[in-house]
Amino acid sequence: MNIAHKINDRIIILISVPLIAIIFPNISGLIINSRYSLILLLLQYCYFIFLVYILWKGNILVILLIKSKLDFDKIEYVRYILAILFSTIIYAVLIVGGMLKIWTILFKENATVWHTLLKATLILSFIATFITMIYENYLLNRKKLSALSKVERMNLAQTQAELSVLKSQIDPHFIFNSLNTLSYLISSNPANAKLYNDTLAKVYQYILINKEKDLVLLKEEIEFISNYFYLLRIRFDNAIRMKIEINNLETDELLIPPISLQILIENAIKHNEFDDDNPLLISVCISSSQIIVSNRIKYKSFLQPTSKIGLTNLDNRYRLITNRNISIDTNQFFTVKLPLINL
Repeated sequence: MNIAHKINDRIIILISVPLIAIIFPNISGLIINSRYSLILLLLQYCYFIFLVYILWKGNILVILLIKSKLDFDKIEYVRYILAILFSTIIYAVLIVGGMLKIWTILFKENATVWHTLLKATLILSFIATFITMIYENYLLNRKKLSALSKVERMNLAQTQAELSVLKSQIDPHFIFNSLNTLSYLISSNPANAKLYNDTLAKVYQYILINKEKDLVLLKEEIEFISNYFYLLRIRFDNAIRMKIEINNLETDELLIPPISLQILIENAIKHNEFDDDNPLLISVCISSSQIIVSNRIKYKSFLQPTSKIGLTNLDNRYRLITNRNISIDTNQFFTVKLPLINL
């Protein structure tokens, strides 16, 4: 197991290990600096640095070894921590006890002062426990962050998949309605059918170019919807009207999901009754924060079967792209409010 890939603690070790190695023998009374020559004192501190380093790195190895053997998700937190602490304390006592015994032999120290050796062992065992808690807290937080990151990646992948499905629904939905219109015109007005077909090609070019985009410039969408509405006028003549009102703003600084307005206009035509004497007026009011599309409700006597793809698709696209939803009001007027996104 490669510790370097788990924990990047080089700087901490370079500072902490020598500091602990200098402090603990003085606190425990293992050595009295005035009793030794400078060379011997340096040798002893080097030995204690080696001791603390072995204790520190070995402690981490024990933690990672225990973690590889225990399944944190299947045992309770207290038992998990106790297992880690028990293992590292046993390791600390054995290592410290053994290396202090070797110290007494190498430097001919008094091995009979057991209370001093025991005090030093307890101090280093406490330090080992403290190190264990710090590292385990760090590793648990890493695991938690990794789990959160994994969830976020899964959610992002799911969101992108949902958005791809929603985008793919635009094409068949638009084609189905366009072909119905073209079929009607071929039988009723062949000349207008050709004009409709030519204009349809321009409109569909916009869809092909922008269908993979999440957002387009508002001015491009307005141009598209004007061309699209021209197609509708070929079929319905004066029975439908559209009023676009732009309130003193720069449309090249605002964004909107592509094909949004087309869905709303298509929805109004599909579900309302209208003729030359009682035309359908669709109002498109554009401000700096939203677009309001509305029409008076006059439902057809016999409603056509609906797949409900249009508005559901639009609302889902807004939610996935902008984390906002569209607003729908059906009080006398069918009104839909689309949030705009600043460039």
